[in-house]
Amino acid sequence: MLVLVHVDRAGAVAGAGAERRGEFVFTSAARHISPLGWDFDLWLIAFVWVLVQQLRLFIVPVKQFGKKNCNVHMPQPSEDHLKNLSLDFEEMWNFPNCIGSLDGKYCRVKRSRKSGSAYYNYKHYFSIVLQAVADAKKRFITIEVGGRGKQSDGGTFNASSLNRLLERGAFNIPEPRTLPNSNITAPYVIVADEAYPLKEYLMRPYPQRTLNQERENFNNRLSRARKTVECAFGILCNKWRVLLKPIETDVKHGRLIIKTACLLHNIVIDIDGHDSNCNSENRTTQTRHRRQTGRNNNPSNRAKQVRNQFTKYFWENNRLIFT
Repeated sequence: MLVLVHVDRAGAVAGAGAERRGEFVFTSAARHISPLGWDFDLWLIAFVWVLVQQLRLFIVPVKQFGKKNCNVHMPQPSEDHLKNLSLDFEEMWNFPNCIGSLDGKYCRVKRSRKSGSAYYNYKHYFSIVLQAVADAKKRFITIEVGGRGKQSDGGTFNASSLNRLLERGAFNIPEPRTLPNSNITAPYVIVADEAYPLKEYLMRPYPQRTLNQERENFNNRLSRARKTVECAFGILCNKWRVLLKPIETDVKHGRLIIKTACLLHNIVIDIDGHDSNCNSENRTTQTRHRRQTGRNNNPSNRAKQVRNQFTKYFWENNRLIFT
C-alpha cells in the first residue's frame, strides 16, 4: 500500500516527536504513519500538497503538447494549403474559392473575480468566446479563444487577430482565380453568417428582405459551406464534454483547456478520418436566434461586387434551390 510520509531535510522519516518540516514522499512502508490519530492533519496537508503539484504538472505538459503538435495538426496556413482547402470545399460543398467557414461559440466559464458583466452573454450565463475557422472536413484551420461573452460574433471578429491579418493581407490568401466552367474571376473567401460584416474576403448571406431567386440560391449555397464549422463545434463539444458545462477553472486556464480540446479535435480527425455526415440541427437553431449586434452595415462596393460575382456564378452554374 502506498502512503505518504514526512521526511526531514536529512532524509530521515519523521516519527511522533519529529519536527514537521521538509518534503512528502511515497513509501510502501505503512508502519511509518497511521491514517488516523495525531497525524491526521499531516495526511490532509499531504493530500493538498500533492493535489497542487499534480495540477502544476498537468499544465506544463499540456503547454508542451500544444507547442509540439500545433505545427503538425493546426499549422499556420500557407498559400498552397489554402488552395488545397478550397478544392475540398468545391468538391464536397459546391462552393469554389472558399478557404474556410467562420463562426463563434460561447464556452461556459465560472465568473471571474472583479469581471463585472464583461463575460456575461445575452443567453444569461458567463462565457468566453471561441472563434474558429473550419475547413471542409470540419478541422479547425485557426482558432482564437478569450473574447468576452458580452461581445457579439461581429464584435469579437473585429477585435480579433484574424481580422487584423486579413486586413493587412498577411493571411496568405492566394491570388484570385477563374471560377470553374466560367469566365468569372473571383477572390478566395471565407464564409460566415449574418452576424459578420461583408468584406472582400468574407462572404455573408443576403438579408431576407432583399431576397430574389438568385440571392436565395446564393444563400443556400453559402449555408451548405458554412455549416462545416457548426458541425465542428458540435463534434468538439460531444467528444470533449467538459465544454458542455461551465469550466471549473479561472479564465486563463479555461482558454488553455479550450485550445487543447480544439487541437485534440484535429488530431482525432487526422488519425481516424472525418465523418462526411453533418447534423447541425441544434447549432443552426442557436444561430437563428443569435443577437445581431456590432454588424458592419456599410460594406465596400468591392465587397458587394465579389458577392454579386458568386451570386451570378451559382445561378448560371448548377443551381441549388432548397424546397
